Amino acid sequence: MKLENKYDLLAIGGGPAGTPSAMEYATLYPNKKILLVDKLGKLGGECLFEGCIPSKILLKSGEEYLNQNKVIDFGIKDSNEKPKLIWEDVVRRKVNILEKRNQAALDNLNSLGNITFIKGIAKFIDKNSVKIKLVETDEEKIITFKKAVIGTGSRTFIPPFKGNGLDKVWTNNEFFRDLEHPKTLTIIGDGPIGIELSQILANLDLK
Repeated sequence: MKLENKYDLLAIGGGPAGTPSAMEYATLYPNKKILLVDKLGKLGGECLFEGCIPSKILLKSGEEYLNQNKVIDFGIKDSNEKPKLIWEDVVRRKVNILEKRNQAALDNLNSLGNITFIKGIAKFIDKNSVKIKLVETDEEKIITFKKAVIGTGSRTFIPPFKGNGLDKVWTNNEFFRDLEHPKTLTIIGDGPIGIELSQILANLDLK
């Protein structure tokens, strides 16, 4: 859809807050115009691309790899070679699943017919207008709206560590985007993602 100057609803963030809010509003008010803005230009947010969903996908790969290497404990012996971990294929599987989920969400959103979805960054000017910078062209445009939903989520934070090796400090963002398969890794934080990463890497023979 063409980007217009006025919208009934502006939703900032294409994650689990902004996307369903925009879609529910579009369903309830089919004659209203909705603008959904996300800086990545994808639907799903942190959970889909850099959080709970990719962690579950990698956790499954780790469990299957672990199980294949433990079948002998159950009286099963395979005459083939020991299963080999191909990290690039593990990551490729993750990317394919996430892209399919993103595309399915896009199809559902586009089927409503009254939501414009753009890849951009919104900055409030006042209570009823924002300046939107289109990520791919750097073009800026002023948009006015009647109502707004802010679903921008959270940001990762790296504490001010001292010492060498800081160039190798990762957050969940880098881990889920990076193809590198580290030989050793220290995880700081025992939240859901930290615990799942520990399980994944332990099952994939990391120390």
